Amino acid sequence: MEGVYADIQTKGVFPYCAMMQVAAADTHADYVICRGFDVRIRKFINYVEGDTTNSPGIPVAKPYGNRVTGVYTIGQMFPAILPLQTGGPSPTGADIRFGQNPGVAATSSGHPADLDEEVEILKTDEDVVINWMLLEGGSGAKLWRFTLNADIAAGTADADKLELDGTDTEEDVTVTDVNGQFAGLKDTCYGICLEAVDADGDLVYAIVGVPLKEHCKFTLDAELQITDSSASATITSQWGQGQDHPSTAITVNNCNNIGGSWQFYGGAGYFGIATYSGSGTTWNIVQLNCLEEGTTITATGSSSYTLTATGTA
Repeated sequence: MEGVYADIQTKGVFPYCAMMQVAAADTHADYVICRGFDVRIRKFINYVEGDTTNSPGIPVAKPYGNRVTGVYTIGQMFPAILPLQTGGPSPTGADIRFGQNPGVAATSSGHPADLDEEVEILKTDEDVVINWMLLEGGSGAKLWRFTLNADIAAGTADADKLELDGTDTEEDVTVTDVNGQFAGLKDTCYGICLEAVDADGDLVYAIVGVPLKEHCKFTLDAELQITDSSASATITSQWGQGQDHPSTAITVNNCNNIGGSWQFYGGAGYFGIATYSGSGTTWNIVQLNCLEEGTTITATGSSSYTLTATGTA
């Protein structure tokens, strides 16, 4: 750096470090606009949107593992380093510019794919060379609301992305059911997802929570014997905070196994109350009653009879 009458950069071979504050929305994959004190020229560089003459801000490269949009938030503070500066020219014939510029992988997003991929000079969209690079990875993760636009299939689904207050971002994303916990979610189901950068530098939206009702009334699909730990059943009604479970075909768990005998037993059509286990379509029996009102069964044997359940279920 040279002025009209003298150099404005201290001579030497050394890196510089300064604190930078994110000053603009994170809309560039490889860098973010910050404001901060440039220790080389001992001047604070401010950022005001649209004022490139007086307050242009400082374009700062992101760490290679965070080179996607939306990782950083206005106001965040991070240390930044200026790679080694020298008065001499860059090595000739070198495919990588260690120590001269933060660099950018020639073809890959984020880190270079291998040792053979070139690392080029990183520039802004306006073709300005970027010098500084953040030393921290930003928030790295952010929570969003989502509403499915399709059923979960093979662990993923298209969804609307919303702020936590419900404001629609007008952006569609692919949400992922990482552990298979939400495999039964259907179109229009909603929940919370975590935006993060994976090991490959790709932006992912992992489902972390879906508000589902905690209690249900069910009827047994088949006989539940005292020796059975669980049985198939069908939900007939649900209540509690959250949305209805998308699948009414469930498995109900028996409880209190004592010496090989479980607490509840009953025939197909018996109804009961269950609480959600928190995973998949599995519920835990709280109470198992007799038949639903109006249900008729006929028993045969030495003498035949018909029983019709009455009363309020």
